[in-house]
Amino acid sequence: MDRPRAVPRRQRRPRPRAARRGGPLARRGRGRGAPVLPAGDEGERRRPRLRRGGPPPPAGLPRTRQRPAAREPRAELPGAPLLGGRGLPRPDPGGRRLQLPDRAPLRGGLARERPGRVAPAVGRPEAVPVRHLPLHRPGQPGDDRGDPASRARGGRVIAPPRPAEGAVSWNVDTSCNYRCTYCTQRFKDDRARWSRDTERFLAAFSRLPGRWEVKISGGEPFVHPTLDEIVAGLAGLGFRVSVVTNFSATAERIARFVGAARGRVGVFSASLHPEYVPDVGPFLDKALATRRLLDEARDPSLPPPGFAVTCVATRDVLPRLPGLAARFADAGVTFKVQPEKQDSRVVDYSPAERDLLVSLGGHNLTGEIDHRYRGRPCWAGARYFVLDDRGEAFRCYPARRARTDRLGNLLSPAFRLLGDGSPLPCRYESCHCSVPISRGMMSRSAEETSPAPPGDRETAPAAGPSVGPRRPRMGADQLTAIRPPLQELLAAIANRAPRANDLCLTFSVQNHGSAWVQVTHDTVNFAFPHSSPPLSFLRRHFVPSLPGEGLLAFESGQYATLSHRSSSTEELAVFVDRLLDAVHDLPPDYRLDVEFVHL
Repeated sequence: MDRPRAVPRRQRRPRPRAARRGGPLARRGRGRGAPVLPAGDEGERRRPRLRRGGPPPPAGLPRTRQRPAAREPRAELPGAPLLGGRGLPRPDPGGRRLQLPDRAPLRGGLARERPGRVAPAVGRPEAVPVRHLPLHRPGQPGDDRGDPASRARGGRVIAPPRPAEGAVSWNVDTSCNYRCTYCTQRFKDDRARWSRDTERFLAAFSRLPGRWEVKISGGEPFVHPTLDEIVAGLAGLGFRVSVVTNFSATAERIARFVGAARGRVGVFSASLHPEYVPDVGPFLDKALATRRLLDEARDPSLPPPGFAVTCVATRDVLPRLPGLAARFADAGVTFKVQPEKQDSRVVDYSPAERDLLVSLGGHNLTGEIDHRYRGRPCWAGARYFVLDDRGEAFRCYPARRARTDRLGNLLSPAFRLLGDGSPLPCRYESCHCSVPISRGMMSRSAEETSPAPPGDRETAPAAGPSVGPRRPRMGADQLTAIRPPLQELLAAIANRAPRANDLCLTFSVQNHGSAWVQVTHDTVNFAFPHSSPPLSFLRRHFVPSLPGEGLLAFESGQYATLSHRSSSTEELAVFVDRLLDAVHDLPPDYRLDVEFVHL
């Protein structure tokens, strides 16, 4: 059978080059003639229709079609002078960024990578510069960025001064002998590796610049096989050593820890877990014995060691917290509550539950339940970091949970801290790091009180604070006025300034002559227009106790004097604020006068 012949396909003939360029052989409707629209109508958005057979384009014209409407501004848009008069942004001729009419063109790089505006702090030549990090994704609206309070102030912040002593939160292991239902830690025992790594960690700590406090936690640090060797090595480096424990170790085991620290214990934090401690009595007796042991072994050249009991505020424990706080206060032991967290977030407490927690001092006596400091300057990453049992270092606990702001591995000789001598803004919506907050590394309030206080006892002037009245600027939170003078007082005492032990700091409520509090290095004297016993009154009104608190003097309806010992700035500030409110029933916006005097 004959096969059909293949019919050749008709090949498309190439068009002349002149036709493709819009010459005389161009197709209908594709010529490049003169526009039909008048010359002055260049604001027309539609593509202009062209006549056939017009003159060819001038030499040198690019092949792409020229659209006048896309190359020239519309006639009705305001020009540059009008834009400048209105104070609006105008195009920057040097690039694609914008420049404001009253400022020079911006430097290269993103705005968030350049130094921000920092308000000068009274009492210092200039405020510490703040270097901004990318807090948000590029697509987030600009008016939604950063701390709302900072935006209300026009972006002005006062950075805390550089701490002379850094701090490390070291999760030394991941093993624990408890299994609390609310615990957020993972459990994995690797004692052989922990023992092998001890010398490497001590060598790595020796490479850190300056003085440091290493706060050891876990897991449970007292199950670590070489805890005493670690503590002795850190003390030998001149570091202070703090510890967070479930307090299940025996008295002999705790005594070995205290001996290894050689008087350099910073804070001993004992966690009370009601699931494992049905009777608080033996726990309290053990706490008092441990505090006495710490006091006997302390190095007199260092700040006195602190001792505190903490308790997680689960809903089962909430009704018991006021009674627990009163019991520890009567014994002179600092008691701190910690909000419960689920998936790294504070649980949804009811308004009444939140009020109860705030009345007990908030999270670790910071006066707040959930710290939201995003955008505020913080020394975390430069003078504070979080370390795990493998040596991985992160800027803070929120950074570790989010797996961001990783600093590297401390065990590596190439490990470096963040920053260039300045604090960095907080990048996280919620901050559970009470360590940098309580140590003055975080800008606590929307408007810090002037003058800026020294952030560390070593940085206070040798002469101590100036004697005389102060007129602090009060904010919505009275703590912003109470903290700075207390920091000055404690710094002068720690630095043994002349007549420091004779200094008396007086807080008096404006327009309320009978409301005042006087604070010295070891006493708190205050007006007390009530007849009931002062300590019982304060506990009933949820005023947190001070370390070593005791009643020294009491005149019914007149005044009361309490003793305290080794109180921190935050403990004293919260105590003064709660005391004034409880004793005198002050309005929320009360204002204070502050004065230093020599007794």
